[in-house]
Amino acid sequence: MVTQLKIMTKKFLILLNTYAIFFLILLFGSLYSFIAITKYMHYQTGLDLAIYIQSMWFYTHFKLPFVTLYPTFGDLVWADHFSPSMMLFTPFYFLWKDPRMLLILQSFIFVAGAYPIYRFAKEKLVNHFLALAFPFVFLTYFGVQFPLTFDFHVGTMAASFMAWIFWAIHKEKWKTVVILCVIASGFKEDMPLYVAAFSLYLICTRRNWKLGFVMLPLSLGYAYLVTKQIMPSLAHNAAKTFSLSYFTLRPDYLWSVFFNSSIKLQTMLFSFGDVLFLPFLSGVFLLLPFAHFFVNFSNPDFPGRWGIYLHYRGYSASLMLYGAILGYTFLMRRKPKIFAVSKAKIILGALLITNALLFDVLLHLPLNVLGKQQFYYQESWIHDNDEVIKRIPADAYVLTINNLAPQVAFRKNIFYYPQNIEKADYIFVDMHPNQPIVNFWLTALTQKEFVSSIDALLASKNFVVSYKSHDALLLSRKSPKKLMKNTKGHTKSGASSRRTKYS
Repeated sequence: MVTQLKIMTKKFLILLNTYAIFFLILLFGSLYSFIAITKYMHYQTGLDLAIYIQSMWFYTHFKLPFVTLYPTFGDLVWADHFSPSMMLFTPFYFLWKDPRMLLILQSFIFVAGAYPIYRFAKEKLVNHFLALAFPFVFLTYFGVQFPLTFDFHVGTMAASFMAWIFWAIHKEKWKTVVILCVIASGFKEDMPLYVAAFSLYLICTRRNWKLGFVMLPLSLGYAYLVTKQIMPSLAHNAAKTFSLSYFTLRPDYLWSVFFNSSIKLQTMLFSFGDVLFLPFLSGVFLLLPFAHFFVNFSNPDFPGRWGIYLHYRGYSASLMLYGAILGYTFLMRRKPKIFAVSKAKIILGALLITNALLFDVLLHLPLNVLGKQQFYYQESWIHDNDEVIKRIPADAYVLTINNLAPQVAFRKNIFYYPQNIEKADYIFVDMHPNQPIVNFWLTALTQKEFVSSIDALLASKNFVVSYKSHDALLLSRKSPKKLMKNTKGHTKSGASSRRTKYS
């Protein structure tokens, strides 16, 4: 009996040793997909997701993505972010033409980066528990949680290649390095700057200084060509253009990039603190995390890039973990009797996991919503909007508001109300009270202003209510050919009974 128990225990440990990393990837990929999809189904997503949903409409129709939403307004979407690599998602979207496909792909492609981090840690540290602790920190890092639960973004997709690029460098798979860098650079125009940083690393460490000297000017030249030539040439109606007018080599500016804001200092503190500040011992590799901060902190007119939120810290995730592994490798070399022993590695693994969990709780990171009942609750107005969407023809020219846009963006023409109202077939709006102001971004400054504009529109008789489910309205242009059967206001079990005048 004892012998059988030992055999079973040994087999379990072998299975754990073999498959634990895949279980972690599957678990966190599923969790992040679930959170992102739930937010989408609860109308808590917006512009960034809508842009790429509409892009997929064009790709699946074998057309270039002339996205009509802000900020391109009908220009090629590459004028906003240079992202031709998005075309690689077309086969997946053919399998399931649904925005949830993008959210699932984003989550699993990104968290798959835990595997090369695990392999790298296992080779360098020769301890299975510690090797698993590092990908656990990666999978719970705020630079992973926020990007994977915030809409969909090409920056997040570009960042998902970082873990694999450095793993390929470590294994000296130079063709793979080049291929991954090319694909990643095709997702977002700032990725070539990270490729340049990797090139400097190759030169400084002499891992492959010849490739480094080739990739460095090519990546910088590509970044310049894309941002200063190609993107501006595509921007005819676009609301924004790329500029480096703020950049200078003056010492006071370079100092200010990192130290002129408490937000920047806090972001760096949290980024390094999440991995116990080990990257500071990583030697030349440290230039890569600081290259990330420089790219994001250098523009004084874009403070939105400075904090820990949204998708901006995605690039730092794998860099911090690789830096931490290299930092501990340095300690093992310097003090092998202290840091190279199994006990020290187990203690460090426990500290890393505990620290990651503390960061998750203290920073109220997105994974915490899984424990909140309100996150799962579907309010009645959500069902009302779902009912309205069923009545919108697939080929209709639609105007809507920010949080409704992703659900109806898979079409050729979609704009934020009231833009291009003279061309619209339908207007899809939600009038339920006490909405967050972000729902009316680019439409109105307040909900009161938004309601007043809808009142004025109906009073003009140019549009009528063609379908209504409580506060969710579908307005259609007053034309006999386009009018749909009007459904009077009704009250369903569990739904809001508040009547409006839009009937």
